[in-house]
Amino acid sequence: NTVQIGNGDTLSVTGNGNTIGATGTGDFVSLSGAGETVNMANGALSLSDGSAASLTGSTNTVTLGTNDSLSVTGLNETITATGASDQFSLTGSATVSMSNGGLFLADQSAVALTGNANSVMLGNGDVLSVTGGSNTITATGAGNQISLSDYGSANLIGSSNQVQIGNDDLLS
Repeated sequence: NTVQIGNGDTLSVTGNGNTIGATGTGDFVSLSGAGETVNMANGALSLSDGSAASLTGSTNTVTLGTNDSLSVTGLNETITATGASDQFSLTGSATVSMSNGGLFLADQSAVALTGNANSVMLGNGDVLSVTGGSNTITATGAGNQISLSDYGSANLIGSSNQVQIGNDDLLS
């Protein structure tokens, strides 16, 4: 199914393989299912537990449940994972709050991550700022910039990357 919505609309979709085009601003889309595609800017997206979707657009607020899968292409996204085992990829920039999840950054992406026990994969030329502990950062490419806040901890795998650490950090 393909659904188009305008300004300030609210849409709840249950099912698989739907395409949602939110052409206005201030839209709220709630999804439950797999294979969902959302094109939206300046809106809000919520995924119920176990859902899978892709989002294209900028300046969106995204809330994930538990065990969700999301692919995001856009700038200035705000993503909050409220449960565990969420996995998502990002092409663009975002502020992310997540624990016990996985994040893959495409080349030239930027993320400010707050949370613990996450697995983060970096490509080339990514910028990652981490607040939290027990995160594993794998930098498979080069030219990445990684910073840890005070009292953070991370396991870094990779080479030719710039790392900045705060006070009382543990980096291995």
